[in-house]
Amino acid sequence: LAAPPDIGLGLTWATIADPGNRAFNDDERGFPFVLEPRHTGAVDYTFDIMNTEVTAAAQLEFVTAYWNHANLATPTAPTAADAIDLIGRDFIGLANPDAAPGQDPGFFVREANRNKPAQMGWRNWARFANWLHNDKALAPEAFATGAYDTATFESDGITILDNMEALPGARVRLPNLNEWTKAMHWDPAKDNGAGGYWLYPHSSDEIPIQGALEDGGETDANMSAFVDFEQADVDAYPNALSPWGLFGGIGGESEALDATGLDLIGPSLVIVKGDDFTGFPDGSFSLVAVDDVSGTGVSNPIGARFIFIPATPGTVALLAGLMTAGMLRRR
Repeated sequence: LAAPPDIGLGLTWATIADPGNRAFNDDERGFPFVLEPRHTGAVDYTFDIMNTEVTAAAQLEFVTAYWNHANLATPTAPTAADAIDLIGRDFIGLANPDAAPGQDPGFFVREANRNKPAQMGWRNWARFANWLHNDKALAPEAFATGAYDTATFESDGITILDNMEALPGARVRLPNLNEWTKAMHWDPAKDNGAGGYWLYPHSSDEIPIQGALEDGGETDANMSAFVDFEQADVDAYPNALSPWGLFGGIGGESEALDATGLDLIGPSLVIVKGDDFTGFPDGSFSLVAVDDVSGTGVSNPIGARFIFIPATPGTVALLAGLMTAGMLRRR
């Protein structure tokens, strides 16, 4: 598959080219390292990434499909209480919150919230990636594997045992730290075409302005402190795009990452990047620094955007060979 899947609902993809770009330099960091510098951002292949975070409307499509087709009644039938991890904090509601085991709790999203950023736990984002990888097939296995092996999703009570690295051949998955950093900060045209990194993911070395777009704002980060300010839509700030045209590198929701190439920073944490509606975009640890990451619990509600990796010519040839061999065996 050479083109990313059509997620629908108006969600689109941006192509991140310039393969072989360098990692960022120490002097592009802007302030002292909190952790040892990782020098991230180098990616030697082209990939596609969603222009925005996943919306509540897209989340609704996923959670409805997952609830009705993932064979959740085995070994025990779920109740409405089990749906909470699927709906995050705010924008997905339950029409039937007292649903008996096995009954549909009636997921819904209000029209005004359809374009707000979705919120789910990391494990459900991995299941969503599996579903997209499998072209939204309505079968239990479509949610269980493809991009991530959900059979590893367990804990010994202290340590998360999940394999948070994508499976080989995953076409749709969460971005890793290098990919997210490149998509949000690397600008091939910076420094007269030499290429460089912006400190913040809105093509600037200056802290973004908080507030509504009509007031000159560039982010809704930390605006939850203002009771009369609602969280913005995922595409609310066209004046604050990454060099590749991405919305929401600051604000919206902190975004789930794939753990490839990272040492997890705690025994019960998953990796997130970017700031959110409840955090201040001051460039400190775990917020918008190009090098720092933060962690959260495996079920804590966070946002995400997916990436798509086109199949390489070698992979296409291998798949074609396997399909041909299969047809020959059936004759």
